Amino acid sequence: MTDRYTHTQRGRIHLVLVGVTLLLVAIAIPRANVEPGLAGACFAIGALFLALASSFAHLTIEEREHDVRAGYGPLRVFSRRVPFTEILSARPARSALVDGFGIHWVPGRGWTMNLWGRSCVELELTRGRTLRLGTDEAERLAEVIRARISPAAAG
Repeated sequence: MTDRYTHTQRGRIHLVLVGVTLLLVAIAIPRANVEPGLAGACFAIGALFLALASSFAHLTIEEREHDVRAGYGPLRVFSRRVPFTEILSARPARSALVDGFGIHWVPGRGWTMNLWGRSCVELELTRGRTLRLGTDEAERLAEVIRARISPAAAG
């Protein structure tokens, strides 16, 4: 069995979410006895932001036997798997500012999964779909994916 490609890119967006959580807790604690409804709402929203922070601390892209998988973590709630049979081409690219950070669908551009920076691998998929996977190893990831799809379609 050969070594398969796995790379984890760390981001900083989760730090903003943790900061918002701390702010909400700081608002809630002094108001817990006076305004329990407001304090409860702050704690609940803070818990949601903490869960999101745990979901978007890093993005791991893995080459597996039959597909490539991109998943945020360490709390693995958001992930996507694409069978190699659905990939027509893979090329290093730059995501546009309109693509933002996180998971986004933009009309005419397709899906983007990224965490930090604009470097990505653009996958042309069957049925006219596009997926951009954000990575700080765009050249290497594109090379790995092209090696796994049919040579005639490797683009």
